[in-house]
Amino acid sequence: MRLKVNRALYKNKPILLIAAILISSCTSLSLREKGNTAPLWVKNHPISRTHFIGIGSAKIEENLYAAQKLARNRALQDISEQIQVSIVSDVSIYANCKTVNNKLITNETHRERIAAFSNAVLADWEEKRTFHSSNGYFWSKVVLSKKEYYRRVNEKITNATERLCDIIHNSAQGTAKFRIHALYKGFEIIDDFFGTPLSGRANGRQVLLNNELERCMSRLLESIEIKPTVHQVTLTSKEPAPRALGVYVFLEGEIDKSLDISWSASKGNVSLKKFPAKADGMHPVLITSLPASSGNVTITATPDLKNLTYDLIRRKFILPSGSFTINRDKAQVFIDNKNGFCWSLAERLEGRSAITIVYSRKEAEFILKSDFTKGNNAAIKNSIHVANGHLSIVLCANSGEAVLDYNRTIRATDGISSARALENTQKYALDVAVKEVERIF
Repeated sequence: MRLKVNRALYKNKPILLIAAILISSCTSLSLREKGNTAPLWVKNHPISRTHFIGIGSAKIEENLYAAQKLARNRALQDISEQIQVSIVSDVSIYANCKTVNNKLITNETHRERIAAFSNAVLADWEEKRTFHSSNGYFWSKVVLSKKEYYRRVNEKITNATERLCDIIHNSAQGTAKFRIHALYKGFEIIDDFFGTPLSGRANGRQVLLNNELERCMSRLLESIEIKPTVHQVTLTSKEPAPRALGVYVFLEGEIDKSLDISWSASKGNVSLKKFPAKADGMHPVLITSLPASSGNVTITATPDLKNLTYDLIRRKFILPSGSFTINRDKAQVFIDNKNGFCWSLAERLEGRSAITIVYSRKEAEFILKSDFTKGNNAAIKNSIHVANGHLSIVLCANSGEAVLDYNRTIRATDGISSARALENTQKYALDVAVKEVERIF
C-alpha cells in the first residue's frame, strides 16, 4: 500500500508534534567562554535559516554543573516556544501554528488527558556555546537542525498514517469488542499529534484520516444492537422478579458474545445483580429489590468497555443500549391492631405508594401489626438526655405465613429535655419501621 504524506508540512511547518519525540543523540560538547564581556549571542538572540537557536541562563548558586543544566533546559524551552509547542499543564495543550513569514494562521486549544508532559521534548540538539559571566550567571546556546527536526516529524507522520490506514482497513473485521478497541488505538495515535489533520489513502480513496476514523467508530457503534428478552414486566406484590430477564448483543444482525454488559436502573431504590453471559450469548440480570413505590422502572443495558466508556462519551459517540420496563403492584394490606403508631406506619407506607390499605381481612394479601412502646424515663449521660423504646413489627401473608417478624430497641437523644428525647424515639422508630416494611414491598 502506497501512502501520500502532505508535503505542505515542509513548506508551512504547522508541526505541533515535538512533544512526542523522545530525547536522543544529544550532545553538549560546547565552546566554553568566560569573562566580563558577554559575547554577541548573549546580547542579541541569534536567528538562523537552518537551525532553531535557543538561549538560556541561570544564576550560579550551588555549583556550576547545576547552573549549566538549568540554563540548557531554558534554552531548550526557548526552542520549543519557537516551534510553537507549549504544554501548559497536564490536561491542556495550547498550539499556535505559524507560517514561514511568522504570520499567525491558527490558534487552537486541545484539552486532552495528557499526564506525562510538562514541556516540549527536543531531539538531536547540540549545546554549541556556554558563557560564564563575572556577575555569577551561566549562559547556554543550544541549536537544533530544522532539517533534522522536520525529517523526524514527517517520519512520525508517515508511520502514524500507515498504522491508521491499516486500522481503518481492518475495522470491518472481528468481534465488536476487537473492532472497538482497534479503532480506539487509532484515536490514541491521533492524540499524539494533538488533533493535527492527517491524510492518507483508506478504503480506496484519499481521506482525512481523523474524520474517517470517527466515521468508522460511529458506524460500528450504530451496527451494535442490544435487544432485551422482554420489553415490559409487571409483578404482583408477592412475585419475585423472573431470572429470565436479560439482553442479547447483535453485531450486524448476528449474535456477538465478545462484549460485557453494564446494568443500570432509573430508580435508586432498585437493586440489580449482574451475572456472566450464558453459552447462547444472553446476558442475564436479577432484580433483587423492587419496591412497589418505585413505580415504572427502566432497566438499561450498555456495553461495559471499562475506561473506554467515559472516553468514547467524551468524544461525543453514542453507545448502543437496550432497555425494558418493570413495575410491581402495590400490596393490599389489612391493619390488624388499630393503635396510633400502626396507623401512622400504614398511612406513611400508603403515601409512599408502597401499599394499599384495605378494610377487609378477606380482601387483603397481607396482615400488618406494629407497635412502639416508649421507655418510662430518659437517662442523662454527659448532659445529653437518652431515651429508649421497643419497636415490634409483624407482617404475615393472608395464609398465615410470617413474612416479617421484627423486634428492636430504639434509642434517641436530645440535648434539651427528657420529653423531647422520648418523642424522638417514636419518630426514629417510625422511620425504621417504614424502611423495614419497604424491604418486603
